[in-house]
Amino acid sequence: MKLVIRISGLAALAVLGLALVIPSGGTAAKKRVPALLTYKAMVHVAGGVTFTSHKDDFKNCLPGQRWTLREDSDVDIRGNLLIETMKNFQVRSSPLIVPGAAENKNSLQKYEESNNCPPDEPVRLEAPRCKSFTGKGSVSLRNDARRRGPKRVSIGLARITGGRQDIDCTWGLSSVATPTGAQVEQFSNVYASTVLPLDITIKQLRTLGVKKKLIRTIRIGGDCSGPIVYRGKKIPSDTTNMKDGDCVVDGDFVITIKRLNRISKKGVPVG
Repeated sequence: MKLVIRISGLAALAVLGLALVIPSGGTAAKKRVPALLTYKAMVHVAGGVTFTSHKDDFKNCLPGQRWTLREDSDVDIRGNLLIETMKNFQVRSSPLIVPGAAENKNSLQKYEESNNCPPDEPVRLEAPRCKSFTGKGSVSLRNDARRRGPKRVSIGLARITGGRQDIDCTWGLSSVATPTGAQVEQFSNVYASTVLPLDITIKQLRTLGVKKKLIRTIRIGGDCSGPIVYRGKKIPSDTTNMKDGDCVVDGDFVITIKRLNRISKKGVPVG
């Protein structure tokens, strides 16, 4: 009786001691993402937010004023920065600063005065003097402050040069935005800033392919004292029949992040 042993092609190579070469497009293991990953990216942020507020102490035969104030803050910031991630839980970036890329423009949409009736002498009243300012726009990436779910990314925006509006020409009260960590402010001075959650996970940044993009449209709406930052279909703001002290916010931003290289030898500066 003859014993026949069949040896596959791969086994035969192993028996003969020949090296097994797997083509680059085959089943070779993918390169691992380093724990500390830094790469260059193009970031473009375009859009703005508008606060519309109303003041009304108009009176019959007494000094008073009534006005509707519109505060526009707009940015168009585009350029390259470094993005640094530590595993899937920490992210930061170098600042991206672009001259003339941030604007604050406040204006009175309506203005009326009431005053003393004869024989009383009228009182001198002055309308707020609103202005327009253009300065350097600043952008940077940071950790989203929300604790639940995967670690995500937020973006910070600011106007860091230029003048400041008179306090009479701003809504002037503080806001507490939703979700946690979001911040919505007018660029009425160089200390104000806006922070928007992007609903992009740090893992998505780490695994983003070279020349690939992540694009998000972020919207802002609701009352100025408690603005809501959200994604999805736009919720229109109602500025009709406003009463004294009312203020509504309306905003849209489009954020694009494009990875430019696989890895950068440069690090993100501290501070």
